[in-house]
Order: sequence, then C-alpha cells, then structure tokens
Amino acid sequence: MKPGYLIGLDYGTLSARGVLINAITGKVEVSHTHAYRQGVMDDVLPSGETLPRFWALQNAPDYIEAAEAILAARAINVL
Repeated sequence: MKPGYLIGLDYGTLSARGVLINAITGKVEVSHTHAYRQGVMDDVLPSGETLPRFWALQNAPDYIEAAEAILAARAINVL
C-alpha cells in the first residue's frame, strides 16, 4: 500500500494545533502548536474600540497566521 499522510488543524480559544498523521497506521507522526497573537479580545478591539460587556471575540487573521505557522513548521514539513 502506498504511504500517505493526513494533516489536521484544530482551532482552540488561545491557540491552534496541527498534527501530521500516518494514514496507514493512524500514528501521530508530529504535532505543532501556535498561540494566537491577539488571544481572546474581551475588552477592546485592536482598533481601540471598546467591546460591550460580556463579549469575547477572536481576531480572524490569527487563524490564518496560525495555519501558516503550523504548516510551515519544520515539525509538519517533513514530507
């Protein structure tokens, strides 16, 4: 059987995680975690605008940055 790999990304509250899985054995070959630059914004937005009480947001560009960092990481880039 020809070897193959799967890449998984999981976006959490404060960070994203990536794994490289051997598709034949199911073994996690490598993993990498990247913390979001903005984290959770619950007081003010990066623009300085105040958020309403009990609001919590995340910055969408953090997701893109995390994916790029994970996929470029030496740990994931083993193929």
